[in-house]
Amino acid sequence: WLAEMSWLGRAGYVFGWLTALFLCLPSSRRRWYSVALATWVAFGTAAMFTTMANRWFLWVIPGVLLLLVLIERCRGRDWPGKRSWLIPFGGTATICALLLVLGTLHRTNPAINLREGWVVLSNQEIQSEETVWLLEPDMKVLGQSYGQKIRTLTKDPTQERSFALGWKKGELTPGNTDCLVISGKATEMLVGPTLEKAKKAGRWLLLNPEQPTKELFDTISQCPPIQVVWGEFNPEQSRLVWQSLANQNSNVTFEKIQAAGKYLPNWIDLVAKPVLKSAQK
Repeated sequence: WLAEMSWLGRAGYVFGWLTALFLCLPSSRRRWYSVALATWVAFGTAAMFTTMANRWFLWVIPGVLLLLVLIERCRGRDWPGKRSWLIPFGGTATICALLLVLGTLHRTNPAINLREGWVVLSNQEIQSEETVWLLEPDMKVLGQSYGQKIRTLTKDPTQERSFALGWKKGELTPGNTDCLVISGKATEMLVGPTLEKAKKAGRWLLLNPEQPTKELFDTISQCPPIQVVWGEFNPEQSRLVWQSLANQNSNVTFEKIQAAGKYLPNWIDLVAKPVLKSAQK
């Protein structure tokens, strides 16, 4: 969340956590506040190492305890002094300053930037000759951890390519040396201006694609070389359409991946090595 937020959002998020912890500090008259404090500390510690905080129901118990603390503080007028509020404000400023300084001094490899709605990953040690564009990644095809596989590949200095992942509505601008990866339901986006921009790419890699749009079907011969990859255990009926298109168009190839289904565990290897000599047509 901190990576996705603006600096104002980061400051607000950190301040919210510090304020919750600050208000749950027990006093001599309200020792039971320690129960709420312990719950928030445990919840926050676990959330640092997992993605559990994105499940709303896990916030219920900490939220109810915090609400009880606020009700008790209102009822007994048991609020911290004005100077004490320097703790959450000062803590927020210190944490945000540390994040800014560490982020400036420690450059990651690969570099990850957000450009015009696309998350761009590139190796800082090389000048990428090819950019791989992932149009709305379908996690049923690429897996939940597709980002980790991309980072692994971009860390390799022998792989001279960058990756651009669709995150928000951004302009698709591939060049004639770039690769466009289309997975699963992302096929539905190949219409209108998006299709025209996609045609400027050097090659397409379609991974278990769904039915082609009518516009794509009618202009398939005008598209760049298309490599359709299909898991042999994937039962989707769109396989028949793509096999037919491959038989009728010289720029379309259809290849089966053995021992794979809807999910293609080694899809990243297809980007690095686009030609499969032993693939079944």
